[in-house]
Amino acid sequence: MRLSRFTAFLLGLSVGTLATYTVIALLVFRIPDWLVLANQPEKAEVGVVLGGGGGSRLRAGLSLYDAGFVSQLLLVDGKKSAWEHIQKNLCLDCAIDGKDVRVLEGSTNTLSDAELVEQFCLENRVSSLLIITDPYHTRRASLIFHSRISLSQVNILVVSSGDYANYMSPEELWWTDESTLQVVLAETSKIAFMFLKRWV
Repeated sequence: MRLSRFTAFLLGLSVGTLATYTVIALLVFRIPDWLVLANQPEKAEVGVVLGGGGGSRLRAGLSLYDAGFVSQLLLVDGKKSAWEHIQKNLCLDCAIDGKDVRVLEGSTNTLSDAELVEQFCLENRVSSLLIITDPYHTRRASLIFHSRISLSQVNILVVSSGDYANYMSPEELWWTDESTLQVVLAETSKIAFMFLKRWV
């Protein structure tokens, strides 16, 4: 049986539309995998623990320090008291006494984190950084830190704390959890906005 041109057109349009939506759906469901960097830690001069989250970032930073990956830790946040709060309430096992740990104050977001760290690198001639943050924040943190012009001469590696806390990991049914869905959408939107700012 031969199809009319119109019927063949509709069939082709339907198949094309279905294929397009399938590809889009597959890409959307893979976004969390893209957001989370799977970098393995490498030795660096300074470990940078970004503020925010619970105690997992600090715990991971101290673990890397104790393992000899870095010889100094920078804790970046708005105020020093934020780290004191984490130590006293969220990470009781996070002991920094006797360790080469400095706090950089004045941060308001990831971009200001990078600006503060950039200044520190210039003043102290740092050539390598290991950035520690939460899993879903790793991709955006990497893009921001690598985009800093003065940091282009600094070897930068962003690693995950490995703790998803109250969020689902990409391997789970993350889209069924409202808080995970929100953080995935927020990180994706912020990255998209970063690229749009470059193009516009």
